[in-house]
Amino acid sequence: MCRHRTLNLLQQKIPNASVMMATVQQKAHFASLWFHHSKSIVRVKRCFHLEYRNCQSSSKNSKRCRKGAGRPLVSDKFVEQVKETFTP
Repeated sequence: MCRHRTLNLLQQKIPNASVMMATVQQKAHFASLWFHHSKSIVRVKRCFHLEYRNCQSSSKNSKRCRKGAGRPLVSDKFVEQVKETFTP
């Protein structure tokens, strides 16, 4: 398992917190421990996402960088240009 032989320092510091803050250094430290233990990048990625899924990002712009749901909006002008290009 992901937490096998590694301590979750964030939960020790904040025992009942649903939203935790993690520094980049803490995340890198745990990722290197998981890789040393499992020797698998896929396992490290899975453990990382399981461990830090409830953590807030330390970056202020992280919400702006996330991909939005659904398809992006396309202007009517662009649709007409595409139609003109592909009509015989």
